[in-house]
Amino acid sequence: MVTFVGAFGHFTPAEAATVGGVAKTIFTGTGSGTAKIGAFSGAAKATEVEVKVGGAAAERVTVRTEPATIPQTGGTVTVIAAVLDASGSALPNTPISFTVDQGSLSSSSAITDANGDGRVTLTTNRTTKVTANVAGKSGEFTVTALTAPTVVISVCTATQSVGVSVNCTITPTVSTGGSPIQNVTVNWGDSSGEQPIGSVTGATSASHTYTAPGNYTMTAAATDLNSQRGTAAITFVVNRVLPIITLTVPLTGTAGVPVAMSVAPPATPNQPITGVTVSFGDGTTRTFGAITGSTGFTKTYASEGGYTVTATVTDASGQQGQSSAAIVISRGSGPTASLTVPTPLTRNVPATFTVTATPGTGGAPISSVVVTMTDGTILYSGATGSQFVYTFLGSGRTTLTTRVTDTAGNVGQHQVAVDIIP
Repeated sequence: MVTFVGAFGHFTPAEAATVGGVAKTIFTGTGSGTAKIGAFSGAAKATEVEVKVGGAAAERVTVRTEPATIPQTGGTVTVIAAVLDASGSALPNTPISFTVDQGSLSSSSAITDANGDGRVTLTTNRTTKVTANVAGKSGEFTVTALTAPTVVISVCTATQSVGVSVNCTITPTVSTGGSPIQNVTVNWGDSSGEQPIGSVTGATSASHTYTAPGNYTMTAAATDLNSQRGTAAITFVVNRVLPIITLTVPLTGTAGVPVAMSVAPPATPNQPITGVTVSFGDGTTRTFGAITGSTGFTKTYASEGGYTVTATVTDASGQQGQSSAAIVISRGSGPTASLTVPTPLTRNVPATFTVTATPGTGGAPISSVVVTMTDGTILYSGATGSQFVYTFLGSGRTTLTTRVTDTAGNVGQHQVAVDIIP
């Protein structure tokens, strides 16, 4: 029988009988260091041998992380250190110490498992070197912090207005150590969502039309193949710019007389003009449609008074601009009438008369001329003065009345008494 003795472990069995002069046992190390193992049988002792146990047996330490990279914004990875002996076999139950040059570890030490691996976690936002040490043997691994692409927003429209396209230049760039850009998007900050631009590699243009005034933050983002996202932002102040309409109206006019007016939209509007209307202040309006230049027209007021003329212009975004002007309409002097009567007037003999109608000073145009006899017989009816021929069928005295009316309703009258010879 041979008895085995040693440190940092135990023997299975502790005593063994010789077979052919040789006794065998299995030594299992339970600590770390160099264990001296001896054997004796009676008074005979064997020469001690030294066996490296645990960390002392470590010959190589390798380190890796899962995953091997972290986002630019930071993250947590699992650090795995594998401990191997000189023959390349894994060493279980071996203590490992960990150190890092950035970030923080969940623990500074770990014990290897049955596969010889020890694990801790690392949280960092920078490229970090991890070192694992076992009894003077060490291994290193560098966790790479991925770099996101950069984005530059430039050459935006100097002023921003409702309904007017805002144009910007977007330039994404791959950062040093970064991966190719996969997608570029723009969010205009008005709840319209992200506008995809695509996988551009250089300067590209982006445009948007705001529908309401306000302060907006436009954000451009570039995402690379590693899902790293770089952004840039710019703030816009979007104003409501109303279209302009020029209205030309004289200060005064005369009832019944056409008044010359004009409207003119802007020569270069921010948006296309879709319509122009004019309200004359007397309950009437006129629509001119999508005019592009100065447009003249006339308006005839039926009665005197003060009126406010208002022109309204509408553009493609629905915005409206207005311009107003006042005009005072007066009643001009009434028209005058005269009748030239030939002499003598003889019953049953045709006679030629001349009726003259003259508008009043500043008055309205003549609308009707009527010549009647005392009994209401109409000798002449027309729109202007003229010569006419009439044959009297009776004789005696009668009065001829000439009545002239203008378009404003003013009336002028002339009477002359005549004798008709039998």
